[in-house]
Amino acid sequence: MFGMMGAIAAPEIASIVTASGFTTILDVSADPLHETLSGGQAYGLWIDSPLIPYRTDGGFTVFLTGSQVTYRYLVTSNVWTSANIAMNPGNAVRASANTGVQFDYDHRIWVFGVYASGLNVYGIGHHEWYVDRYTVDGHDGYNNQPNHKWVTTPIWIKSTSNGSQATWATKTYTPWTSGAANTHRLFLVPEAWATQSYDTLYGWQHPSNIVYPPDIGQTDDPYYYSFIDANNLVGAADTLLDIGFILIRWSDLEDPETTQFWNGSGWTTRASAAQGNNAAQQPYVFFELTGHDPYTSNPKTDRMAQSVRWHWPTQQWLLFGYDSRNNPSLCFLRSKTLANPKFEVNGVNYIPYTGGGTNADYLGNSYISVFDPDATDQNFTSIGNSPLLVVADDYIIYKKQTLTINVV
Repeated sequence: MFGMMGAIAAPEIASIVTASGFTTILDVSADPLHETLSGGQAYGLWIDSPLIPYRTDGGFTVFLTGSQVTYRYLVTSNVWTSANIAMNPGNAVRASANTGVQFDYDHRIWVFGVYASGLNVYGIGHHEWYVDRYTVDGHDGYNNQPNHKWVTTPIWIKSTSNGSQATWATKTYTPWTSGAANTHRLFLVPEAWATQSYDTLYGWQHPSNIVYPPDIGQTDDPYYYSFIDANNLVGAADTLLDIGFILIRWSDLEDPETTQFWNGSGWTTRASAAQGNNAAQQPYVFFELTGHDPYTSNPKTDRMAQSVRWHWPTQQWLLFGYDSRNNPSLCFLRSKTLANPKFEVNGVNYIPYTGGGTNADYLGNSYISVFDPDATDQNFTSIGNSPLLVVADDYIIYKKQTLTINVV
């Protein structure tokens, strides 16, 4: 006679390790579009963003190389070798406007996290505005004090043609001379430079890919989610920041003003006034480090949230990134839900370099992408137990390795 069987426990992740060394899949150093201007300034084709793949409405796999000038590449095989990757089309899909006006929010925009829906591709642009600007070889808008005195902003941007042509556009803005704040263009609003005026950077930057829980069956959570680096000014020091990352969500792909941020216990709808620094609205900062000096200290936590994927074997969200407080620094976080995130409760898990890699391979700007080439949806939302990891190397190379997710 058979006894009653207990419920079968859900599988868990025992570890994630690197399972291969690196292979270069794209090297732009010899491309004539890859330019170095006077004084070593970059222009044109530079790899200055995570590789975030998506599919066109026709089923073609593509990705963008985000920089102040953005290009698109076509991938013709799930194997992801250099022979299967080519620029498509052979020109920029977007160049920054470089208006030089903070409240136009149309200075330099990198296209980062994207979400494809049919022909439309929605993105969160990494927007940079500099206090002091100058022109290099006829190209304006450069920061006259590199990495000092600048403000970052996540901005709404969209293409209506699979991201392939020069249709990437932000929402219409009113020139600041009219007094319009133009915050309808933004997911989050940084404080005005005049409020702070310290010799540092601050704001919200480097958004992750975008995920939509209904794509993996979580129909009770109809929001789009992305993680964003946080750089908050302490308020009294010249350069010190409180850093980590935040989580935002929004209900309408067409309207960033529907954005909410996780406040530590629930969700707050963002106001048109500023968030962070000394503002009234304060998004919760995960794994926060206080009093960080970005010019003298390397250990930091703001790059821990670069790539978010649904791990279908264990039915949970995995967040991949780089935690420079530790060696190894490649890491992952986990939570069953994004609506009530438990990443800190579940702790940091580090990825041993068993099959290849060293800390230096993931450092730089820590542009880390993890995805499964065999995922079937437009946005590669799900991963299995052998996903690819792609990192940017020296702003000219994307290189890949395989991860192994060990499940028990």
